Amino acid sequence: MQILEIGMMVLFVAGVVIGLYQRWQRDQRRKAAVQPSDPVAVTDPYQELSSTRWQERLAAVQLLDGQADALDALLPLLSDADSDVREAAGEALVHIGAAARPGLETALLEARNPDSRTVAARALGQIGDRKALPALVQALNDVSSWVRVAVVESLGQIQDRQAREPLQAALDDENADVREAARQALDRIARK
Repeated sequence: MQILEIGMMVLFVAGVVIGLYQRWQRDQRRKAAVQPSDPVAVTDPYQELSSTRWQERLAAVQLLDGQADALDALLPLLSDADSDVREAAGEALVHIGAAARPGLETALLEARNPDSRTVAARALGQIGDRKALPALVQALNDVSSWVRVAVVESLGQIQDRQAREPLQAALDDENADVREAARQALDRIARK
């Protein structure tokens, strides 16, 4: 039994390391995407959000990062075809804060792409608004284990004791990563 638990922990840690490496690669790609001397100079970021070039969309998102008046323009980019643009849109919405919560909840529960739902779940956790708990708890039933992991991690970030019961249920999830994330989230809430 103990060997099985160690094996599951090793798989979880390997997944975390791979995820961190992929995030580092995305960050490097973003930094290289738009340099000051790059011909991808953005004059109207709102117009560039619909560009066919991912570099232009990414540059526009970065310019609009954290601007509350850009909320409605940034939300659709959670479903962008490019992962860097999706991630940057999620970060920009986090910087907008609680005003982005309703749109992120809608994306979490209704977006067709599981990557979009994952970005929305992570953003909700980073914002930390307890009002997102009902949507996050509902998303624990998502068909994608990646989404469920992100939801469980977000519930742990928010650290609301009301999340304990749904997290306890996630300990029985069919996916080992979800179960491990639930254990960690419950530990985080217990230490609060």
